[in-house]
Amino acid sequence: MWNVLENVHSWKKVYFPASVTYIMERAFMGCASLSDVHLVEGLQVIEEGAFADCVSLAAIQIPSTVESVAYEAFSNCQSLICIEISSSSSVELCDGALVGCQSLVNICLPKTNKDEKYSYLESWRFHGCPLLQQQYDCWLLGRMVKARFNVHPIHFKCYHASETTAEELRLAIQSSFGTRKDEDESDLLLMDSFGMTPFHVLLASAKARMDLLLVLL
Repeated sequence: MWNVLENVHSWKKVYFPASVTYIMERAFMGCASLSDVHLVEGLQVIEEGAFADCVSLAAIQIPSTVESVAYEAFSNCQSLICIEISSSSSVELCDGALVGCQSLVNICLPKTNKDEKYSYLESWRFHGCPLLQQQYDCWLLGRMVKARFNVHPIHFKCYHASETTAEELRLAIQSSFGTRKDEDESDLLLMDSFGMTPFHVLLASAKARMDLLLVLL
């Protein structure tokens, strides 16, 4: 368990040790200066309101071992642009986990065996996320975020920048464009369902990767 420590509201960076499996309710709630959070493999639960109102937090990586991100865990993180969820994750992103994240534009939910029918919970996950909602109404948004990179392998590699090697990205590009002669068809591959190119996805990713950017260029 991760307990609240003294002067936590003045912290700018947090690096969690591998022994931490649980971040308790409201542990960093309202930490306006917190801009850099490193979660590690082994973490299992991010509890209710754990990082709520952390208005300086711009990006977060959710390790593959995380099983649950609870209600309002990242609510009102107004600068949060990207949440990178591991490609091997089966995390449950609870309703309201990202409510009020006004800048959120880069997220892809993992494919799980859970029921994917339209539901109230699907729409509530992204309530108050205007950059996502301007593309789809709230009832479709959850479904579209899950299917976002189904036909966009280059985008997928750029989104999972922390897991991708330069060679893997190069092979994805060659596979997508190397044998294509139809320019219109190729152009369609450059933009995903949220209107983002691989450059947009990579530059908004949770981890800066100059080597991947050079491959794209």
